[in-house]
Amino acid sequence: MAEGYFIDLKDAKEGMRLHLPLCKTTDNSLLLSRGVVLNKRVIQQLNMHFKDCIGNLCIERVSGDKIDETNNSYTVKSILKDLNNTVVGIQGSLASIELVLSLIEEDSTLREFLDIINTYDHATLVHSLNVGVMTAIFLDKLTIVDNNAVKMALLHDLGKTKIPLDIINKKGKVSDDEYKTVKEHSRLGYYTLKSVKKYDEHLAGVLQHHERWDGSGYPNRLRGENICFNARVYALIDTLDALISKRPYKQPTRFEDAVLYINKKSGILFDPDITSEFSAIYRGKSAIG
Repeated sequence: MAEGYFIDLKDAKEGMRLHLPLCKTTDNSLLLSRGVVLNKRVIQQLNMHFKDCIGNLCIERVSGDKIDETNNSYTVKSILKDLNNTVVGIQGSLASIELVLSLIEEDSTLREFLDIINTYDHATLVHSLNVGVMTAIFLDKLTIVDNNAVKMALLHDLGKTKIPLDIINKKGKVSDDEYKTVKEHSRLGYYTLKSVKKYDEHLAGVLQHHERWDGSGYPNRLRGENICFNARVYALIDTLDALISKRPYKQPTRFEDAVLYINKKSGILFDPDITSEFSAIYRGKSAIG
């Protein structure tokens, strides 16, 4: 899989190749598939419909492209140094970090998608790595071996790359329309990953990671065991990392308080069985493992 980078619509030129598919936000229909070569007609189509789409264009990089590589100039090991200190301190985290490294190193498609996330926003990449590592730790504690579940945990927020970053990192309260836009990211990530055949059978967790046990989530308001197992795991771990991590709009929550919140929402937002397993593993900040 070739590398991709983002451009504004005004910078689109004939001959460029679309690296990621482009979906309309109005009905989630596919406007342009990955691999489409831009020509005059396609660019005209984009100018007509781009207002209904989310995010900038992701273009396939070719030899000789002059682009800003500042955000892409990283190694996986250097990024893992940015993991939340709580994650790094979890017993068994080293083995899980090594697993995540090996998965990224052996899967060029996974690596390229992580590059795209990093180009979009480094903090989103760090969050993705936190969720991937914590998913690996959690599954290991349950003696579940599922490398595809870990890969999809790493890519659960890929769809955010199609959401304007000023909405994702907005310091104030988002408007109703902005929140509606943000909620599209799980669908957008799902549809983007469907273009990769080897991932096709493992994508339900990406689509459903914001569904909630009581049916209050999105995009399809699924409830209970109608939500796939991986999505129920991602929902809890995604929330945990969001709480304990610093964001432009919030300070980090203490790990102990985050655990209390998750336990309080057991059977409401989160699968009670998964929450129980989580609590047995994560008994306070200093008793993890």
